[in-house]
Amino acid sequence: WVYLMKSKAETPKMIAQFHLKIAQRNGFHIGCIHSDNGTEFKNTKLTTYLAQNNIKWHYSAPYAPELNGVAERFMRTLMNATRTKLIHSQLDQQFWGLALLSAVQVKNISGTDTRDKTPFELFHGTKPDCSALRVWGAPSYVHIDPRQSTHNDLGHSRSKVGTTSYPAVLVGYARDSAAWVFWDIEAHKLREASYAHATIHEELNNPREFQFKNPSVRKERNTGLYSELDMEVLTDPSQFVTEFDDEELAMI
Repeated sequence: WVYLMKSKAETPKMIAQFHLKIAQRNGFHIGCIHSDNGTEFKNTKLTTYLAQNNIKWHYSAPYAPELNGVAERFMRTLMNATRTKLIHSQLDQQFWGLALLSAVQVKNISGTDTRDKTPFELFHGTKPDCSALRVWGAPSYVHIDPRQSTHNDLGHSRSKVGTTSYPAVLVGYARDSAAWVFWDIEAHKLREASYAHATIHEELNNPREFQFKNPSVRKERNTGLYSELDMEVLTDPSQFVTEFDDEELAMI
């Protein structure tokens, strides 16, 4: 499990989320947690919560990341996958949080050299459903519901002779529903769409065949983070100018 945070101050909240929603809900008791000596872990709020739930905390020696090797190596694997997704899709680096969450999901449903079962199967007891997996960052079109006849909070409308979909980019998978998560290119917002209401052009994900226009990066722009808990992403979406041009639309 990976939780993205806007600041290290959210660490106690995320640990409590994991403990309540993942461990206790599935009948597990966390006996001990191992981490480095970061101040986000060594604070009164977190220490109190651990004591109330009978959880021990073990810290590695200062400036000795090799003593926390399992977590360090795992994050290196995930960040390599994240970097690859961003480079291949040619999306702006502000989408790194979405790419990381996608890398985690793929890692959890992938086999290992030492076990004949995936992490997902070991935890849930059932084989994962991989039918919804698609190339991350692939250009897509999301269907506009015909009942959506006027402009609403989605920023799109549909009429009898109007467009029936809007251009988007596949950036993840919904956490609690059978849906994909898309970046709406026109509205600059995240949208969820069911598997039946979107068309993903994986064959156009090759940068040589299809290339997004990367936005100019302003020095004063704040880094946006994607939260898988509340679906609020990208602290300043207005800075994004990712769009299709006429030639690229003609290819589709």
